[in-house]
Amino acid sequence: MRGCGYKEHLRILLAPNEDGFGTSAWAVRLAKALVLRAGADLCRLVVAVSCRRLVAFLGNALAGCAGIEVFPLKGVTDRIELVKNRGGVEIGPSLTRSALSYPASADQVRAALEKGGLLRDLDLVVDFGVPQVVGAVRARARSDSGRRPTAAGTGIRAVTVFDHMWSRTLEELARSAGLPEPRWKKLSAALLRIRKDESSAWEVFLLPDPVSPPWVGRAWKTLLGRPASVLAGFPGGPLWTLEFVGDPAFRALWQIVASGAPCPEEARSKARTHARRLLGIEDEAPILYVSGGGTGVWDELLTGLLDAYLKDPPCYSVVVYAPNEARRRKVGMAWHGKVLRSQWGPGQRIVFLDRVRGETHHVLFPGFDLALTRAGGGTVADCLACGVPMVLVEEPGMWQVEQIRLRCRELGLARAVSLDAFRARPRTCVESRKGRLLNLKAERERILGLANHGEIRLAEALLDSLTCPA
Repeated sequence: MRGCGYKEHLRILLAPNEDGFGTSAWAVRLAKALVLRAGADLCRLVVAVSCRRLVAFLGNALAGCAGIEVFPLKGVTDRIELVKNRGGVEIGPSLTRSALSYPASADQVRAALEKGGLLRDLDLVVDFGVPQVVGAVRARARSDSGRRPTAAGTGIRAVTVFDHMWSRTLEELARSAGLPEPRWKKLSAALLRIRKDESSAWEVFLLPDPVSPPWVGRAWKTLLGRPASVLAGFPGGPLWTLEFVGDPAFRALWQIVASGAPCPEEARSKARTHARRLLGIEDEAPILYVSGGGTGVWDELLTGLLDAYLKDPPCYSVVVYAPNEARRRKVGMAWHGKVLRSQWGPGQRIVFLDRVRGETHHVLFPGFDLALTRAGGGTVADCLACGVPMVLVEEPGMWQVEQIRLRCRELGLARAVSLDAFRARPRTCVESRKGRLLNLKAERERILGLANHGEIRLAEALLDSLTCPA
């Protein structure tokens, strides 16, 4: 970054939320962009989570990234996360865990941050839907004379990057459950505490529509009294595939995007070739990506789909991320370079995917032609950043996810199918009458018109906000 005398070296904390992998994947994108942008000016960059599976996920995705530390927050047992089973979201337990236990969670997160020394001499904290961290910064400011988290130019800059608003999402879940009046009173008090912490951010950045549908912007404007900012593009894109494989064109293409220009077609073309090679797919047949985001309801659904592929092998390739299904079928995974995967089934058309060493699955997305998934913000953002049209399956009980699914359909970026239709005949949701993979040409063209690599511009804006006048 441009030298300015703000501090001798910058110290930055990123805190993804723990309801799924999506925000952790966004934290990986921003962390790597910050390292590339800041260079030697960056003293310490920490990504902090308390959930062991996310510590492992981030440790793998950031393996070998000099200057980035994954820090496990100890003693945090109450988190904002939805409780799910094979039927979808359990609303009562989810409200208890995420809302009614929030005061305890906020205290636990603050104690873990203080014990780890993570707020000491900190310049910037970016939370991805962890209002407890913003609250901890506010509390630190009270006890640290002259440091105010919401005042520009002083104290720790507390910035939120998120696709929805927890207080509103939890409120909508409660409404759908028809809570009795006594429970509403307790819940309202808890939601008020969450809103207080959410409103303490110095600035809020939302993901572009449809990952953050219009209701999200309205909710934040009501809370903050001003509009939230919107990322200049979806997080990620083809450049990260080039960086991952060491393509010599990466630096020049990065500079083009960093200047504000759209991602060049050269980057998309190169990334597609690299991604297919990483998957071990050498022919030009289209690729379907299938993922349920690790949710229980998808375990049952994918069993039927894969059984259908065994009986009648597809003429296209299928890449599946379904750890439980892979274990159930005793699929033996093996490392192929930096990708842990296994080709399976008649004709080896099915590729079971595990993990990518030193990255997330994001670097593989440029190789996909269609995605079959739920409308989780993480997967949808990956698809939109990498030009992949989607078939989005209904997920009952997930109000926020369903808002994204319906908005994607409304904008012509995806096909939307009901859960019953997918259960009854899963292959017809992604195939033509001749058994070929759907070619959603119109949806793809609309997606290619959307901006990506929003993390590059975000890193620039965050670092520039820390500069001091000469």
